[in-house]
Amino acid sequence: MLKGLSHYLPLNYSVGLPLFVFLGSAILTLLIPNKEFVAIWIESERGLVENLTALLALCGMVVSLIGARRAAKLSNRMLTAWLGLFALGFLYIATEEASWGQHWVAWQTPDWLKDVNRYGEANLHNTYRVVDRVPKTIMGSAVVLAGVGWPLYRRWKGVDLGDKMNWRRWLLPTDGTLLIGAFFVVAWILDRILVWLDMERPGGDGFSHSEHRELLIITFLFLYAFCIERRLRPLAAVRDGPQTEPLIESEQRRN
Repeated sequence: MLKGLSHYLPLNYSVGLPLFVFLGSAILTLLIPNKEFVAIWIESERGLVENLTALLALCGMVVSLIGARRAAKLSNRMLTAWLGLFALGFLYIATEEASWGQHWVAWQTPDWLKDVNRYGEANLHNTYRVVDRVPKTIMGSAVVLAGVGWPLYRRWKGVDLGDKMNWRRWLLPTDGTLLIGAFFVVAWILDRILVWLDMERPGGDGFSHSEHRELLIITFLFLYAFCIERRLRPLAAVRDGPQTEPLIESEQRRN
């Protein structure tokens, strides 16, 4: 089973990283009895969750740029553009999570932005709810449908991800992102249960899992981009050899 989850990714990424993120952020928050410690060192804007989200987004940007470079060498414009867009998205997410460096160097929020930002921070996602919620809803839905639904459907139908890949299967996630997708679903269900029970924070004082879900989403996106980059490696390594098929139809079979 674990071998299946390592599809194109080492187990320390496809299994180890999701376990670390899920256990380290969500469960530890619930288990640590000192709420002040949790608020300062885990949940705050300068805490573990926010900084880890920004760090993973920066790693995702680097991986996407490397993948885009490999795809460009293989003259595949579609994957080059796709990974280039991912790199820009990761950069935006990283800078927004760090409030464009404000959390680290403590520069003052301009007055025009402070007036419309819910927390007086130098970022855009806390200005209007639509700017914050719509992208999260889209990304969360993508994690559930593409990260969990597609791998399960592929296993059920026996869809092969080996030779003669079309562009759609290049863009769809592999089993390497299945575990982190499942953890996101679990976190969402737990959050809905707490809201339904009016227990958003242990003890009833407003605990929110939104930052933890964001971290799970970014972890999924990082693993997705990393998986594409690793799939491109063997093709880029032989780019100067004879080409009998286009890139999208010549991926080496993984047994």
